[in-house]
Amino acid sequence: AGISFQGVPQDTQGYLFLYYNGSAKTSVRVTQSYNGNIGMALSLSIILDMNATDYIQIYAQHRAGSNKNLEGHNWFGATKIVGL
Repeated sequence: AGISFQGVPQDTQGYLFLYYNGSAKTSVRVTQSYNGNIGMALSLSIILDMNATDYIQIYAQHRAGSNKNLEGHNWFGATKIVGL
């Protein structure tokens, strides 16, 4: 999963969280190191053993102090592997 925030100032922290069946499973934190209001990209990946009733939730957060739009580079992907 991945997201991008627009116009994030230097030293702002961004977070991306993945929840599995309602419980926090993994997360990533990024600190904007570039000077100026530019985009911030966050991504994470994980391998899960899931069944038909399991579900995933993705949450993103920033500490820029105001609303920030998401850029058009947001994605989520999943692959089911059978027969192993």
